[in-house]
Amino acid sequence: CLQPLDHKQTTAGTMTFSSHLMNRVNKLLSHLTSSSSNGLSSKVCTASDFNSKVFKSELIIWRENDANQVIGKYSEYDDIVRELEIRGLSYEKWPTLEVADNQSDEQVLKFYAQKIDALKKRFNFQTVDIVQLTPSHPKKEEFRKKFLDEHTHSDKEVRYFVDGAAAFYIHVPDRNEVLRMECAKGHLLVVPELTKHWFDMGQNPFFKCIRFFSIADGWVASYTKDPISSRFPLYEN
Repeated sequence: CLQPLDHKQTTAGTMTFSSHLMNRVNKLLSHLTSSSSNGLSSKVCTASDFNSKVFKSELIIWRENDANQVIGKYSEYDDIVRELEIRGLSYEKWPTLEVADNQSDEQVLKFYAQKIDALKKRFNFQTVDIVQLTPSHPKKEEFRKKFLDEHTHSDKEVRYFVDGAAAFYIHVPDRNEVLRMECAKGHLLVVPELTKHWFDMGQNPFFKCIRFFSIADGWVASYTKDPISSRFPLYEN
């Protein structure tokens, strides 16, 4: 996930939107209306609102046919790593870069150069780039909607969160499960190729992320046309 947003370099490839996109849009609108009627704040956030926020990782596991049935919830790093490894994914801690939102792409890549080189050798990645999205981005709703339907990639999906947080939803059919992995600042997520998943950056997205690619086309999605994502809660950040 995480198509280029503010990055100068774009990648080739096509995206086919599922027939369930309108359902997702309606769900988003319904969610916003509900939040307002329940007295929740509907103000537009800015990047400064996240300055004092401590981003934490969290893994939630549901039965794939029942979004009301939580069968596991983990916030401790070791527990998250164990549960993801059982399901063929991995999650790692990296050193954090302070005031990461003020660092240029060049500064970020220089700070993580050793880690990046090791990961490129480990998975034979050919290219690396950085994407960033903040609550003030004029196309944040458009970008959010693009990733809310279940899809797969022929490449591994490997993302390191330099700053902020966002959620990957992983569909594990052989275990009849759906996972929501909230990836937080200072952590790397590795999702194997062809894994069914979707991504939610939240109503007020705030993240800076390093992406790794082993194919020339970069980010290319193949949509499953399964409406499963519409049955699970949106990410609240």
